Amino acid sequence: MTRLQHVALVYLAVVVGAAGIAMAVTPTPAPTGIDNRTADTATATQAQHIADQATFEERDEIDKGLGPVYNMKACSDCHQHPVIGGISQVAELRAGSISGNVFTPASVTINLLGPGGPVTIAGRSLINQEAICPAVIVDAGGIPVFNFPNTDAHERIGTDSINDTVRSLRTTTNILGDGFVEAITDATLLGITATQRATPAGTVGTSFHPASIGGVNQSAGENTIVDLAERAGFTRVGRFGWKSQLASLVSFAGAAYLNEMGITNRINPHEVTGDGALCDTVADPEDVDDDVTTFARFMRTTMPQSRDAARAATTDAQVGSTVFNQIGCAFCHTRSITTAPAGTVFPGVDNSHTPGVNLVVTAAMGDKIIHPFSDFAIHDVHPDFIGDTQTGGQPISFRKTRTAPLWGVRFRPQMMHDGVAETFTEAILAHENEAQFAQSNFLLLSDTLKAQLIAFLRSL
Repeated sequence: MTRLQHVALVYLAVVVGAAGIAMAVTPTPAPTGIDNRTADTATATQAQHIADQATFEERDEIDKGLGPVYNMKACSDCHQHPVIGGISQVAELRAGSISGNVFTPASVTINLLGPGGPVTIAGRSLINQEAICPAVIVDAGGIPVFNFPNTDAHERIGTDSINDTVRSLRTTTNILGDGFVEAITDATLLGITATQRATPAGTVGTSFHPASIGGVNQSAGENTIVDLAERAGFTRVGRFGWKSQLASLVSFAGAAYLNEMGITNRINPHEVTGDGALCDTVADPEDVDDDVTTFARFMRTTMPQSRDAARAATTDAQVGSTVFNQIGCAFCHTRSITTAPAGTVFPGVDNSHTPGVNLVVTAAMGDKIIHPFSDFAIHDVHPDFIGDTQTGGQPISFRKTRTAPLWGVRFRPQMMHDGVAETFTEAILAHENEAQFAQSNFLLLSDTLKAQLIAFLRSL
């Protein structure tokens, strides 16, 4: 499918519902909260949502397929603040190299001296920070259950100095409210960046503004068009992950289960170390309970985090909200987006119960106004220099990262993709390149207006 055909189809999908043409409905605000209530009882009752959360919190051990390389043992280890599904202090390590204008993921050799070694994990930028071996695990009677005494699966940068000279951290993303993000049509996301491209220079910000070349605003975001991992042959506008490299919550869950916990599943059925090659005692795919589907359903039915109502009601925060627009922050941090009409079908996106059946937007998720403060596009603002891939293996720019959604940002003590900014001021000053105009405008503000802008951010 060509990109032009893809765009035409997604525009058509906006108005075509499960039973024909979707009827116009006045959008209403999406529910918000800081709790573990279900946002969509048609998809998951409260009891089902709690059961799904328990699976999300379940700690997987070696007998379920953990590892051999991994970062955490449960989804909630990385997504848990202020409630399950939020952020955490966890950051993962990425590495690779750049030659010319091409990013090459790192290759790491493990188990150099052990039996079956060495094993090379090639073409993979994620450097897992934990491993299940070497270790001997015994039961209550002292009998070995898992016996890996002579193998070493720990990954280390530096085993190939040519191939890991670029390093970056990526902090945990918030997944609360992501069901509503999944329910945004491709046409809506493509429309946001189209509007950005058409914005005349000088209309964003005050004394500084984005550059325009040939009538195209150079601060405009780039949409990724990525494969839907759950079904071959389907593509969609990316929206999840720091590179917008994932387009559905099933794709997200399948990737995280393998990459963060080392558990093979229906989306990613093969070990990164090679099937059965190293400390692998469970047949692939290891996710025999299809936890991937449960993870996706849990994420789909979480509510976006509500604002700090008391702070939002202050004069400072209200003035700061205006300043946010005036200096150009809202150019990329899109305040409001409306989800697809109820009944809209998303071809290739698995529904919440049956793999292989298309997701249909429910009444609870459709025609809802959300305030993510993100365009879900990628921009060159604060590069991590780590690349990813999209449809057909086409690389995602190593300079660009997704506009961080600001809903719930008051719970994040470290900001930017790598956690380098520990204050809101530091985060704003880290905005360069395509966001240079906003940083420059911020520096022109009086101390009072700067404080009011930060008061607004602290209300989100």
